[in-house]
Amino acid sequence: MATPHKIDIKDYAGPTEVFGSQPLRETLQKASELLQMNHDNYHIYIHNLGLHNHILHHILAIVVLGGSTAQLQSAYNLAVDSQRPNRPPDAVRVSDMSSPVHFHKYLGKGKYYDDYFAFFQNEISRNGVPNTVNEFLFKGDDRAEDLFQRFFSGFLHSPIHLGYAIEFDQPLVAAEALALTAVHDASFGSILALIESSTDESSTGESLISIQEKLHGSDCLNRAMDFTHGVSQIRDGFLENSKEEFLRLIGSWKVNQNEMDERTAETLNSACQ
Repeated sequence: MATPHKIDIKDYAGPTEVFGSQPLRETLQKASELLQMNHDNYHIYIHNLGLHNHILHHILAIVVLGGSTAQLQSAYNLAVDSQRPNRPPDAVRVSDMSSPVHFHKYLGKGKYYDDYFAFFQNEISRNGVPNTVNEFLFKGDDRAEDLFQRFFSGFLHSPIHLGYAIEFDQPLVAAEALALTAVHDASFGSILALIESSTDESSTGESLISIQEKLHGSDCLNRAMDFTHGVSQIRDGFLENSKEEFLRLIGSWKVNQNEMDERTAETLNSACQ
């Protein structure tokens, strides 16, 4: 049985949406073993530049696609040499994080990941995954709003990680996702908040493909980008040199609660164009 201290996907029933493959029992057992080894031995980052350990994402994707135990082992072996060891959490810092004031002073710093993981492990042990996620991401207070902005940084690794935690019902993976969120910066989430605040709520919105075509065809946006911006193209390119055009186009895509299925299909379709 999966707990905040143990990964166990043996009871996973199989994908419920896009993929219809049924994982083999031995595949689920092997994946549980590999993922526990990954968690016990390796850090969520592979080095201090902030690149992420992808072993969990890769292994669970193979499981969902109906992969074999040999394919799981091959994927693990391929990634394991680049990993760095984790470290024990500091009990004083973990306790300190229980104070909302002190919780904030460690945010955005990868060296505190193991402490945040132990903190969220304790929170999930007491309150469960749904209550903990709602408390720290969706409550709407200052702490949750801060973490919600951090949730979207790191090229969406936190949503991917939490999505796997929910799909496979793994409390330990949920604690990893929240701890990873805590050590991300808030830069990308702050950009999304800026887009949201500048959006005309009265308009109905455009299709995603239409917006992509306009982005691709905009001379203003094309001139705004420069390869010297590296991974910060949005901040240092679009927002610095073509802020008004960028916000207008990106803010024209809207998702209402009653059209979640349609908009999800739209994102999948647009990614394949």
